[in-house]
Amino acid sequence: MADTTSPEPGSEPVVPLWIFRLINPWMTPLLRSRFRGPLGRRVLVLAYPGRRTGRLMSHPAAFFPWAEHEVIVFSSSRWWLNLVDLGSLDLLIDGQSWKATPTVIRDRDEVVRTVGAFIQRVGVWPARLYRMGLPWTRTPTEADLAAVGRAFVFVTFQLIEED
Repeated sequence: MADTTSPEPGSEPVVPLWIFRLINPWMTPLLRSRFRGPLGRRVLVLAYPGRRTGRLMSHPAAFFPWAEHEVIVFSSSRWWLNLVDLGSLDLLIDGQSWKATPTVIRDRDEVVRTVGAFIQRVGVWPARLYRMGLPWTRTPTEADLAAVGRAFVFVTFQLIEED
């Protein structure tokens, strides 16, 4: 029986979570500034009401184009809980403000299908680099895709064009 308590060598996250906690407070103001540079084309800023407090929350997240007028974000953090049943929210992408409708993908089978589609669309390296838990030393198998972290979710954002 395989040992599931320790990760495969080389599958550890590239960047530890404490780094995100350290840099995220600085990222949002940077992404809202004219000094965002190429970072603004890969990292968006979400702004949404907290589900318990109603207080406006804002944080950065790496994103990828997904479909026409749609981007995808993934996370193993729990911020996505605020987006369940949320009609729309504000996104800032490369200095441009958008209204967007979020769709949280958390059903395990749908997450596995989305991981597979993600790898087909953007490649295995981004999937490895962005903490999905995929092996570094070989091509991911169906079993690897199915083993993506249980707390892992995708969120798609349908961008709403305003008149």
